[in-house]
Amino acid sequence: MKTNFNMFSSEWEFFNKLGQNAEFNLYKDPSISLIQLRVFAEKMTEAVFELEGLDSYKHGKQIDRLNYLENKDIIPPDIIELFHLIRKVDNKAAHEMSGTEEEALNLLRHAHYLANWFMKIYVQFSFISAEFNVPENVDSLKHAELEQIKEQLKENERLMKQERKSFEMKLSSD
Repeated sequence: MKTNFNMFSSEWEFFNKLGQNAEFNLYKDPSISLIQLRVFAEKMTEAVFELEGLDSYKHGKQIDRLNYLENKDIIPPDIIELFHLIRKVDNKAAHEMSGTEEEALNLLRHAHYLANWFMKIYVQFSFISAEFNVPENVDSLKHAELEQIKEQLKENERLMKQERKSFEMKLSSD
């Protein structure tokens, strides 16, 4: 499956997996996608703490870590805002037991932006940001393909009946 999160090296493979899982669930169960993106954002925040030599255990909650990073000017405000957005949308979805495709797709875009930022700042300064591509709805494609196969089967059955009648008529005339 193509993914927007394949930019991560093996050291950061779990970001790739979380992003890919969020993409996989986008159309099946957007609320699961939102949860995956929240975990993605939380793990990224923990990674920033580790790479900056900070103790994330002193700041146990995501909101506390984000506030600390913001107050110490470690992460730019626009990036902090994206982390908060992911946190807030997932909180709402978790408490209301909901989440829409639109919300999940928007957060996927934001998580992808965060992934590019993380790669450029913490992994490889010369990293060239990758463009976001809307994930394909594989289930929808499979459904359309299945419907096409069903139509082909119906047509083949019709042709076989027609051939059988033709053959039977030929046998009865002999």
